[in-house]
Amino acid sequence: MLDLDISVLYTIIILWILLIILNKIFYKPVGGIINEREKKSETENTAISSMKIDIEDRAEEIEFVMKKARKDSIGISEEIIKKGESAREELLSTTRKKTTEDFRGRMVLLDREIIEAEDKLKGEIKNFSKKIEGIFT
Repeated sequence: MLDLDISVLYTIIILWILLIILNKIFYKPVGGIINEREKKSETENTAISSMKIDIEDRAEEIEFVMKKARKDSIGISEEIIKKGESAREELLSTTRKKTTEDFRGRMVLLDREIIEAEDKLKGEIKNFSKKIEGIFT
């Protein structure tokens, strides 16, 4: 069988003392460092998650502002187009009125010139007919 002598007892005591020393010198400090790293990692993960949420919120806000800016720019463009069309129509109507007035004024002048030419021709015809009458009488 197994002989238990004093060397086994010494070995157990030495192992127990070694375990106590390792626990105080190695296991507790390493365990503390590991716990600190885990806590730090958790806080950083929490910070990263909150940053992601903040970034997503800001992205949505920027997208909303961009959509609103697009709508506003479309509205402004339509307003400018309407103003341009109304200015064009006003310019066209003004030009038409002016052209019509100029045309009427020129027509009146032409009518006067025609009447004057007719009167002049009538006078020349009378003179010519008197000359012809004078020649044959």
